[in-house]
Amino acid sequence: MDAIGGADRHDWNAPGVLWGSLYVRDDGRIVQMSWSDASLPELLAAPETWLPPAAWADARPGGYVPGHYGFCVYDNQVDLFRVLEVVPPEARDVLAAGSNGPDAQNPGAPTGCNIQLTPEDARTVAAAFDAAGYAHEPGGHSLGFRFDIPAAGETLEVPVYFLPILPDGEVVCECG
Repeated sequence: MDAIGGADRHDWNAPGVLWGSLYVRDDGRIVQMSWSDASLPELLAAPETWLPPAAWADARPGGYVPGHYGFCVYDNQVDLFRVLEVVPPEARDVLAAGSNGPDAQNPGAPTGCNIQLTPEDARTVAAAFDAAGYAHEPGGHSLGFRFDIPAAGETLEVPVYFLPILPDGEVVCECG
């Protein structure tokens, strides 16, 4: 059996990440890689030991900053137009001017990421939501808000998120 750091690669009781996934660029495409290998954390910690020298044009580690964010409504009972009716005017103006996002083929869809925003526009909308007193959506790793929308004699609490859009147009969802 292969051993890394003295541990058997197939010893599932050894410390490390036993399963997971990540997105990588492959010939200009973003593809998902998944694993079930206890040695992967050690391999990822020292990629120069197993990747070819030309693996990266720039070998320095760095964070990914998305060029666009999707404004995503997560409620099957409320479409984007209803959300735009209740947000502060400064947010409405920016959202209305946003480019069509990944789900723009059906902007009246009850759920989706129908508006694509630059990071600056996303910050402007988020600041307007903060100023309006909208509650932050708890948990998760993405910026989200929750606010009320009147609907048929009741009030719905609607969650919205700003989710990163990858270069291939896919929205990064932290959905379970």
